Amino acid sequence: MEKQALLKEQEARLTGTKVQTCSKEELRRWILRKRGGLSETEKRKWDAALFERIRALGLHGAGTVYCYASVRGEAGTGALIDWYLSEGVRVALPRTEIQGEEKRIRFYYIRSRAELVAGRFHIPEPPPGSERAEDRAAPVLTPGLAFSEDGSRLGYGGGFYDRFFESEPRHQRIGVCYGFQVVRAMEKNAHDRRMDRVAAPERWILGNRLGEEAAAQGG
Repeated sequence: MEKQALLKEQEARLTGTKVQTCSKEELRRWILRKRGGLSETEKRKWDAALFERIRALGLHGAGTVYCYASVRGEAGTGALIDWYLSEGVRVALPRTEIQGEEKRIRFYYIRSRAELVAGRFHIPEPPPGSERAEDRAAPVLTPGLAFSEDGSRLGYGGGFYDRFFESEPRHQRIGVCYGFQVVRAMEKNAHDRRMDRVAAPERWILGNRLGEEAAAQGG
């Protein structure tokens, strides 16, 4: 009972007005515990709502969509990937590439989820020999552990998406998450890239990329 009370107190603090006092690591731990405790019923319900919300956004009109293969309790993208492919949309997924000190993700086209292979960190990714995607204006459905009301994103700590968006800033950035992953505010660094919008099952959150520029300038 004491442990449950402690978790409830922590949840109230993380989702309340003083969340900015929490470290990124504390927030990561809390989200991972919360996400790990989800039931299959909850996930199916929320994934279905996310599918309808994102499908209605009309991204298939762009011709190419960059997405991610959901793993370990992440907001599900399987139905979206299958639907885009059935609509004739080119879908590209990331592959983690590490060469010495250089760490990055690059996106590659897929024709089916069946062709995905286990990559670095055991994340499904396009197989070797896949065609590299180079549409620098394609919308990007972006995973994250948490997102704030101004579109700030908390990833897993590797900085892969931050570096990708810094090198290719024209992409529309669309975060995808469950409702409990949206917090009022979070600790920010100058290199953090904000989302244009975030899809949660219950609503859209509109981001603030101007705030990203201000953070980079120390404002």
